Amino acid sequence: MHPISPAIDPQAHRAAIDALEAQRAAYRRFARDAEAQQGPLAGGDLVAITAFTDSAAQEVGTLHEGAHAARKLVDEASKGAQEAQLRELERRMSDMTREARNAETAIRNLSTQLEAWRDAYGRQLTELGISPGGTTPGAEAPDTPARRTGYGAPAGGDAPPRILDRKG
Repeated sequence: MHPISPAIDPQAHRAAIDALEAQRAAYRRFARDAEAQQGPLAGGDLVAITAFTDSAAQEVGTLHEGAHAARKLVDEASKGAQEAQLRELERRMSDMTREARNAETAIRNLSTQLEAWRDAYGRQLTELGISPGGTTPGAEAPDTPARRTGYGAPAGGDAPPRILDRKG
């Protein structure tokens, strides 16, 4: 009697599982790093935030490449996998996907905070008479209308400007 499907190569199966677990851990680290930036952001530590965003841009590329590599290994291992092995690979893929979603949520939260920070800073500059983007009111040619910045006065009227509008 011949087997219906060829047996999975145990090394391919192990390589796929290891790749999925490594990718899952990378997503978890990225989410943890993004969440850790809320303290420096709330404290106005521009140097720390800039360093994180520079490294995060590179790490996103690495995560993307790792996900594609893991997908290739899983596809290869799935070709000859038995039902139990397929279920295990699917479970680990689901775990990795969950970690990827957590990382995405963490970076979206950080992005929202950075946008609020940018808007508040822009409003402060506007209130001081400095137009974000490099021009100051009154520095334009006499016939040129003042440039609109998109930053309004802070809500609440006479409240002193703050770097952050939102609490993390």
